[in-house]
Amino acid sequence: MRSLIFKILYALGVFHFLRKQKKGHITVISLHRISDKKDYFFQPLSPATFEKLVTYCRKYYEIVSFSEITKNTRKPKLIFSFDDGYYDFMEHAIPILHKYRLPCNHNFVNASLNENHTIWTQQLNDVFNFLRDNNITDDDIIRSLGVKFENNWNVYYSSFFREMLKTGAGDRKKIMGRLTGRYGIVSDYRMMTWGEVRQCAEQYNVEIGCHTYNHQSLYSVINEDVLKNEIGKAIDEMSAKINRKVEILALPNGQYNDTVLDFIKAKGIKYTLMVGNKVNPEVHIGKTNNMISRINLIDESYCEMVHRVELFHEKIRKHHE
Repeated sequence: MRSLIFKILYALGVFHFLRKQKKGHITVISLHRISDKKDYFFQPLSPATFEKLVTYCRKYYEIVSFSEITKNTRKPKLIFSFDDGYYDFMEHAIPILHKYRLPCNHNFVNASLNENHTIWTQQLNDVFNFLRDNNITDDDIIRSLGVKFENNWNVYYSSFFREMLKTGAGDRKKIMGRLTGRYGIVSDYRMMTWGEVRQCAEQYNVEIGCHTYNHQSLYSVINEDVLKNEIGKAIDEMSAKINRKVEILALPNGQYNDTVLDFIKAKGIKYTLMVGNKVNPEVHIGKTNNMISRINLIDESYCEMVHRVELFHEKIRKHHE
């Protein structure tokens, strides 16, 4: 039924009306994995769906990088922004973007690049996929954080995920290590290397950004030493590794506080990427440290995805508030 509704809305051209309401704004799309592989808790966009999305965006927008964000264009501007550094970006996203000669931004996690392992959020997905596949609904490690299975796998996963966001990087690493060790889970997802990051920047017009050192949620962080590591060290190390200045920071889950913002401003980071599911008024770009809202895309039908890009879901949400 949902898919049918969005097919009807698409046929009626509702997305055209919505897009016209974004005049004078810059759209930034947040993406993660592009793959045909199935994952119950974090389903990637298929390469075929991604190419349809690219085709749609090329038709109605000027695809730019952050370095081009202030240039004059005939069509409204749109940026493709990727997070995390999964290797399927090289396998599936790069060939499509290169085919149409389009730029993009990709934000990487230093620890993942340095240690050649999946980020903790993927480890979490691996654990819960294993638990679901084997119908394991009680685990004392998970229960110790006050999370219990209540006959809904998505709620179980989300509840534990929220607890992990509150946990420091060191403790979280120990918890994930205990869970993956207990069940013998070895992720079959490959992350990118520093060499591949440099290749993206040098050969494929990928604008490199930082996604913090450990993919640490910064909502409640006020410790300056943590910020120096998660942001300061991460930016400096990444700039040195790719031999070019990194001026983009993507905050994990879009979370921050005033202390984090003050640190970012003092560091001189040019673009700070959020989530927010909003568009960005062009008049504000380039004035101060730019807090950039992104529209997070998930795996869904092409017709629904087009309407998400044009903020249909956000307008419906606001209407019901």
